[in-house]
Amino acid sequence: MLGVVGGWMLLGIGGAVAAALVGVALCYRRRLRARQKGQLAELEELSEAVAGLVAELATGAHPVTAAEQAAREAPSAAAETLRLIATASRLGGESDVGPFQLRQAWHLTARHGVPLVTTLSAVAQDLAHRARFSRAVQARLAGPQVSAALLSGLPAVGLALGQATGARPFDALATTLLGQAALTLGALLTAVGLIWTTRITTRAVPTQARSA
Repeated sequence: MLGVVGGWMLLGIGGAVAAALVGVALCYRRRLRARQKGQLAELEELSEAVAGLVAELATGAHPVTAAEQAAREAPSAAAETLRLIATASRLGGESDVGPFQLRQAWHLTARHGVPLVTTLSAVAQDLAHRARFSRAVQARLAGPQVSAALLSGLPAVGLALGQATGARPFDALATTLLGQAALTLGALLTAVGLIWTTRITTRAVPTQARSA
């Protein structure tokens, strides 16, 4: 809102629209990256929780007891999955909760007699590998993400340099119909570019366990 008010005061209605467009793109970028960060944290927590469940099972604990004990030590989201697994085990049915890997492990144990500790060990290793791979991809994409943000801000830098050297581009943008149209179009293209690059870089990072 401050950006919209400032854009209105500096460049008229075109400045307000431009500020709103760029603001929406920046909010979208921030929300998408925050969601990616949360999903990656959940993946790591689930990996640790399943590893804890495997450790309990390896000591000879019953699946219900092992799941309940691991749930007590796990973060909230992963703990809920483990509690549902404990409930399914207590009722003697197959688990239909959690990611695909957990459901498949339960299916193999219930229908084919494969030891649960064996299947869950494979699941824990798979989740841990996914978490490490996601962190590595995220680190490699940090540079391109910064570059995209800097490139998106270059038009504003150019306008500021032009104003500083006496070319007075702000006057043309604020007082002419063509300038208002150019300002709005430029802001629209900048916002689309920010959203597009953000979607590309965030989609490249696998932050969830397989769901199907």
